[in-house]
Amino acid sequence: MNEALGLDELSETSKCYLQVLAEAYDKAHGWDTRRQILSMMSGVSNYNDISRFIPGLSRYRFTIANLHRLQHGSGASVTPQPSSKIRVDPRQLDHFLSYITSPHLVQDLPFGQKTLKLSSGQLVEVPNVIRTMIPQRIVRQYTQYCKETGFEAFSERTMLRVLNECKASTRKSLQGLDYFAADGARAFDELEGLVLQLGELGRGKEWQVRYVKSLKVAKFYLKGDFKVHVSSSSPVASHCSVFALSDTEDSDLRQQCKHNHDELCDQCESLHSTLNDISTAVDEASFTTEEDKDEALFLVSSATLAIKSWKCHLLRSTHQDQARLDVIDALNSGTVFIVNDWAMKFLPQRYRESQTDWFGKRGISWHISVVYRRMEGVLQWQAFIHVIQSCTQGSSAVTAIMQHVLATLKQEYPEINKAYFRQDNASCYHSSRTLTKCQEISTNTGVKIVRVDFSDPQGGKGAADRLAASCKSHIRAFINEGHDVCTASDLKEALLSHGGLEGVRVVSLDTIEETPDDVQTITGITKLNNFEFSSVGSISCWRAYSVGQGKVIKIEKSSSGPGQGILQPSFSAGDFRSYKITPHKSSGEENVSEETASIERGQAAGVYSCPQDGCTRVFQRLSALEKHLSLEKCTRVPEKNSLMDLAKIGYKSYLVEGVGKLPSLQAPVRQEDSRVSLKEGWALRVVRKAYRFSEKQKSYLLSKFRIGQTTGHKLDAEVVAREMRRAGAPMVHDYSSHRNSSQPPRSPPSSQDRVP
Repeated sequence: MNEALGLDELSETSKCYLQVLAEAYDKAHGWDTRRQILSMMSGVSNYNDISRFIPGLSRYRFTIANLHRLQHGSGASVTPQPSSKIRVDPRQLDHFLSYITSPHLVQDLPFGQKTLKLSSGQLVEVPNVIRTMIPQRIVRQYTQYCKETGFEAFSERTMLRVLNECKASTRKSLQGLDYFAADGARAFDELEGLVLQLGELGRGKEWQVRYVKSLKVAKFYLKGDFKVHVSSSSPVASHCSVFALSDTEDSDLRQQCKHNHDELCDQCESLHSTLNDISTAVDEASFTTEEDKDEALFLVSSATLAIKSWKCHLLRSTHQDQARLDVIDALNSGTVFIVNDWAMKFLPQRYRESQTDWFGKRGISWHISVVYRRMEGVLQWQAFIHVIQSCTQGSSAVTAIMQHVLATLKQEYPEINKAYFRQDNASCYHSSRTLTKCQEISTNTGVKIVRVDFSDPQGGKGAADRLAASCKSHIRAFINEGHDVCTASDLKEALLSHGGLEGVRVVSLDTIEETPDDVQTITGITKLNNFEFSSVGSISCWRAYSVGQGKVIKIEKSSSGPGQGILQPSFSAGDFRSYKITPHKSSGEENVSEETASIERGQAAGVYSCPQDGCTRVFQRLSALEKHLSLEKCTRVPEKNSLMDLAKIGYKSYLVEGVGKLPSLQAPVRQEDSRVSLKEGWALRVVRKAYRFSEKQKSYLLSKFRIGQTTGHKLDAEVVAREMRRAGAPMVHDYSSHRNSSQPPRSPPSSQDRVP
């Protein structure tokens, strides 16, 4: 019916019709259903008549139902359309995104990506960047910026939500860094500041921007892709490790490359030319005073040395690490690989301790030996920890521990007959006494020590360090339960509490005495890093792993007292722990689990990424990451930009198109003539001669020292070094002579060397 009729004018059929609809209206649960029913009734009669059938019906509901009938039809079902209300003006969002991706808040990373997930489930990959501030301070700065510019910003809560969703890494302070990397990174920062200063002295803004960008690209290249390009057979002289580590002064430690070095790496050459150009600019600049120019010359010289030393260190570390990878490939049921390290001394700690107990603690020594072997293609490991109440951590202790570990392994696993050792360059390991005792240890234990390898200084021995971190966490939990850890036996109890750590075995000792022996001295041992033992009483030594035929040193049999160096206590119970990885391949390539392979194919998003610089591997599970770190066979490939598609999409756009755009990390090469830009052996570690202070320098430093003694306020070493350079003390001024040298220049004494 098109016209509503009065109740008295309705037929009995219509009344019955309205009565039935009214009953259905009362029984309906949702307003959507009631609205459809009411729309049918509104076409039969008016509001007054229908309200008699539906007591309490409001005029509003009747009007809405009538509108529904006119728009969609009587009783028509309408699918609700979700309406996403964006209460933020798109201009505000765009303004905020442009601010949080500005250069003063964001720094590029040399590699890596982050994944953002949209509400639809779509994954968006964006370049990984570092934010230099925490979110609250970014919001505070942006709010102040909007007040200054007169722009109306959205709420602080919305800003924090956007920052939380648009993920980025946060810069954090770090301790205990590789000093080559720390000095190199600081050198880049110092050169950047010097470039800004030179720009103000006449070079101009454009020159500033160009060279600041060049320094950043060079820094990212060293941190990321330089290791990727290092190879034992590269046609690029700056990438060929055999060429860079051949000792031209010793034919036994030199190896001739079977290829020509007739190509140049654009990025290595760009770094070299950038450093030269900055040095030239310092020479030509007009500083306010002669002292300022001398300070700038010293700065550019020391920074250049630190950067080149960092590059040499990266090449040496990459090449030296090949020894570890080759040993892992050769492991079997009868061969073990042992990583040794002294953990940082544990300071005794009580559950509740007073200030008196807190001061003047004497640390407990503990040594970690991580043992690897391979059984039926599965890598296995276990760790042996020696906790010693009082120990000098010298060669005697190390050799006794090595013998104790090998004797235990031989007793429990008779099939083991060969062992490889790897450790850092601590003097207790890298000493004539330790190395000459290895053959004696082999005889006493029945396990032949095949080779002892040393990492490059600060080159890492991650297996022991990672285990030490897990042990410390376990000990802290034990202390928090109300226990005291004050002695070696307490520390052992803490490590074994609650079942201990899987794969970790512990023994506690009162002491290991240092017993001096009359041992043979190995000449130049600090330069040698790989020692292979033969069965005829000789050692073959290399300065760099497998570079040259090696120097052969005859070892005289040393005499030891009865029972000397033999440890009696037994380790706690334990066995090898397996890494369940795919069968080993003879090609030497790393085996990739199905889980990791699916991630790399893009079937799943990796949560745990490898912390090693330049490695692109990611894993879904922590256990998979632990397996990878134990092998440390990182997949280092040149990174490529990925361009994929209101906050996350806009954030990605700004990062990819603006400051977050990653530099090209591929290393294009260009053909050159037959000349080689670097000399053979350019990356070998140089032993610097000691610098002796003149009487004038000594008297200057003595006067500064007396100021601290008399006033009670000791002077800062960096400040004293800077003032000393300006005070006219004899320094090295001829910095320009090293500018085009292939060897890293020898810097003036650092502030640490100058201050007593």
